[in-house]
Amino acid sequence: MNPATLPEQIAQTPEPVSIVRQESPRRLRRRLRGDLDTIVLRAMHKNPQRRYASVEQFSEDIRRHLEGRPVIARRDSWTYRAGKFANRHKIGVAATALILLAITGGIAATIREARIAAANERRAEERFNDVRKLANSLMFELHDSIKDLPGSTPARKLLVSRALQYLDRLSAEAKTDASLQRELAVGYEKIGDVQGQPRQANLGDPVGAAVSYKKALAIRESLAAADPSDLGVRRELAPNYGRLSDLLWTTGDPHSAIEYSQKGLALASALSQAKNATTADQMIFPTYRMDYGYKQVMIGTDRAAGLENIRNGAAALEQILSRDPANQRARRTLGLAYSRLADILADDDAGHTEAMALYKKAIAVKEPLVQTDRNNVEIQRLITYDKFGLGQLLANMNQYDAALEQDREALSEFQEYAKADPQNAQLRQDLGRVRQQMGLTFFNHGQPGLALEQLGLSLGNLDKLPDANKAQSYLGFAVLTDELWLGKAHVRLASSPSISREQAVQHCREAQAWFNKCLPGFEEIRDHGLPRYGGAERVAEIKAQMARCEQARKRNPKAAKLR
Repeated sequence: MNPATLPEQIAQTPEPVSIVRQESPRRLRRRLRGDLDTIVLRAMHKNPQRRYASVEQFSEDIRRHLEGRPVIARRDSWTYRAGKFANRHKIGVAATALILLAITGGIAATIREARIAAANERRAEERFNDVRKLANSLMFELHDSIKDLPGSTPARKLLVSRALQYLDRLSAEAKTDASLQRELAVGYEKIGDVQGQPRQANLGDPVGAAVSYKKALAIRESLAAADPSDLGVRRELAPNYGRLSDLLWTTGDPHSAIEYSQKGLALASALSQAKNATTADQMIFPTYRMDYGYKQVMIGTDRAAGLENIRNGAAALEQILSRDPANQRARRTLGLAYSRLADILADDDAGHTEAMALYKKAIAVKEPLVQTDRNNVEIQRLITYDKFGLGQLLANMNQYDAALEQDREALSEFQEYAKADPQNAQLRQDLGRVRQQMGLTFFNHGQPGLALEQLGLSLGNLDKLPDANKAQSYLGFAVLTDELWLGKAHVRLASSPSISREQAVQHCREAQAWFNKCLPGFEEIRDHGLPRYGGAERVAEIKAQMARCEQARKRNPKAAKLR
C-alpha cells in the first residue's frame, strides 16, 4: 500500500509505520536513530554548504549505511569506526573477544600462580633457614657449651646426631650451596669427635669416628679443590687431617696416621705464610709440626728429626704465648707439646731430668686454664695425665714410693671424672692405663701379689672397649701388656720359695694361660714391623718366661705330677 493513498484520518505516527514495517516502534526508532538520522539531517540542512555536494555522494552514504560502514555525514572517531567494524564482523569480533578473554584469564591465572609459587618459595626458604639455624644452634652453641662438662658425652652425641639429620636433609636440597656443605662437614667432624676422638671424651666407637671424619674430609677436599683461594675451607681442612691422623694412630694404622699428619703439616705451613694469615694461622703450623714430630719418633722413622720438630714447635708456641698471654688455645697446645716431649724423654735414662722439668712445666702452663673454667674436665684430665706421666717417670728412675704416690693421685682423679661421665670410653682407658702402671711398679718393687691385683683391674677396664682385640691398636697393645705382666707376675710367684709345690704349679698354669693369650698378638706386632711396640722383644720374653716356669716344674717331681 502506498502511504500517499492512506486515509487522511490515519496519523503519521510511529505506531502505524511500525505496523507496516512489521517491527516494534522501539526497534524502529533504534534503527532510524544514528547514521540514518544524520544522513537525512545533512541532506536537508539549511546551509547549502553543509549538504551533500551531489546526489552520488548522498547515494554513496546511504549505500555505506546499508553495508554497515562509516558514513561521511557522521563525525569520525575511533569508537565509531570500531563499532561499525564490530557490526560488520560480529562472529570474528566475538571469537577474537573470546580469545582475548581467555588470554587475559590465562595471564591473570599465571600471575596468580606465580604469586602463590613465590609465596610458597619464600615460606620454603624461611623453613630452610629456620632448620639450618636450628642445626647450627645444636651443633655449635649447645654442643660447645656442654662439651667440657662432666657426664656430657651422651648429650653431645644426641645434639650432633640431630643436627646432622637436619643438615643431611638440607644438603639433599642444596648440593651446590658451599656454605651448607661446610656446615655439614663440621657436623660430621663433631660427631666423629663424640664417637671416638682419642684426645677427647668419646663413646668408644673408633670405626664410626673414622667414617665420620672421612665424610667431612671428602667434603672439604672437594670444596678446597673447587676454590683453592678459600682460606676458610683450608683452615677447616687442616684439623680434619689431624683428627683422622690421631684416630688412625691409636687404632693401629701408624703409617696412614703419619701420612695424614704430614698433609696437615703441609697445609698448616701454607696457611701460616698466607698473605692474610691470622694469629690462629700462625699457631697452627707449630702445632702440626709438634704432632708430626711426635709420630716420627714413636714410629721409629727418625728420632732426631722428630725431637727437633717437637722442640721447634714448642719454641714457636712459647713466642706466641709471650705476645698473647690470654691465648688459651696456645696455652693448651704448648702444655701438650711439653707433655709429648716429656713422654719421649721419660724412656731414656739420659732424658729423665729434662722429662721431669717438662712434666712440671706442662702442669704449670695448663693450670691457669682450669682457673678460668673450673668445669672444663678436658683440661683437668690433661693435667691428671701429666701426673700419671710423672708417676711413670719416677718408676723408671726406681723411685717406687714416689711413683705410686703420683699414680694413686692420678687414679683418684680419673675415678672422679669417670664417675661423672660413665659412658666416656676415654676415661675408662685412662683408668686402665694408670692401674697398669701401678701393677708394673708393684711388680718391679717386689710385690707380685699386688701387681696381679692392679693388672687384673686394669684388664677389666680395657678388655671390653672397642679395639681391645686389635693387637696393633694403642688399646690392643695395652691389653696385651696387661696379659704379659699378669703371666710374669705368676711366674714370679711360682718361683717364690715361700709357696707350696701345688701353689707353684698352679701359678705356672696361670702364667701359661696368660702367655698363650698374648703371644699371638705380639707375634702379629712383630710381623707387621711396628718397632714402637717391641713385638720381637716381647715374643722372646714370653718364651723365656715359659721356659722359666717349665724349669721350676721340673725341679719338683711331685709338682710335675700335678700338671
